Amino acid sequence: MLRTFRRHVTASLSNAALRAAPLVPESLVHAAQGVISGVGARSPMLAKLVADDRRALINRRDAAIADPGAERYEVEVRIAQPDGEVRWLRMLGHLDRDQHGRVVQIQGVLRDVTEHSLAMLRLRQADERHAFLLEVADALRELRDPVEIGRTFVSLLGRQLQADKAYYTRVDEAGGWRGDCGGVAGEV
Repeated sequence: MLRTFRRHVTASLSNAALRAAPLVPESLVHAAQGVISGVGARSPMLAKLVADDRRALINRRDAAIADPGAERYEVEVRIAQPDGEVRWLRMLGHLDRDQHGRVVQIQGVLRDVTEHSLAMLRLRQADERHAFLLEVADALRELRDPVEIGRTFVSLLGRQLQADKAYYTRVDEAGGWRGDCGGVAGEV
């Protein structure tokens, strides 16, 4: 019977879908020990999470525990590796409740989703750049005065870069500043 069970487990683990999914490296599993089964205020795991994600994890877990109808919770967090590398983990916790609805155990699964998360971040950044370029094109389309074009562009660029002030000037061919260009300063 044990051999039959082992063959079944081996066959299940060799499933193409399982092989296609990136597994969480063992070092991350050890680092994440205790996260799904309950993160206490003094958990060493919390120290490994990127600061912004600590509160999100605790809030998501606590909200699931407080909701008597919740059976699971899911959260994506970043964890800092000892070498400084940051990895993204998707955590899915399943709440086991007793007959009174109290959570008695939390079981879960971790998945390394770093590549997916970075790809989504790059896509969002590309979308933001594209939207900015469209905004610039729309704002400058009807303008003819070079000074007004400069002011408008500097203002838009300053806002995009979240700068308090933005300006431009010209540089001559020798690399020096030209004082006669009438540089435009824009309050953002």
